[in-house]
Amino acid sequence: LAALAENSSLTGAATQLPVSLAGGAMAWLHTDLPLAADWERGWGLQVAGQGMKVSAWLGKRLVGRLWLPSEMRPRMAAGADDRMVLPAAWLREAGGKLHLLLESVGNQPAGEVSGLEFTPDI
Repeated sequence: LAALAENSSLTGAATQLPVSLAGGAMAWLHTDLPLAADWERGWGLQVAGQGMKVSAWLGKRLVGRLWLPSEMRPRMAAGADDRMVLPAAWLREAGGKLHLLLESVGNQPAGEVSGLEFTPDI
């Protein structure tokens, strides 16, 4: 999947949120996060939407997976179900390149990612 993410970022087109996908459909979102010599903190990523599974990759490293609210979402016991931390060391190693694999997990309505919020991690 990491290789597919890298390859699809070379041929992708610009898009705007919200991104809606029919049940079972998949798509990649790519972004470059800023890096600076004095930057030592990671980023927090919060995802808004419903009916999607979102897998985050920094370069070739899988960072984590979020299940947005839907009937198909497994029961989560701990942690926040809409956010993850993007570690600074992994982000530098990836040259700031973040790849998000979106997978629509429901049938009705279509899955949607309506927002992405990046905040400096404390």
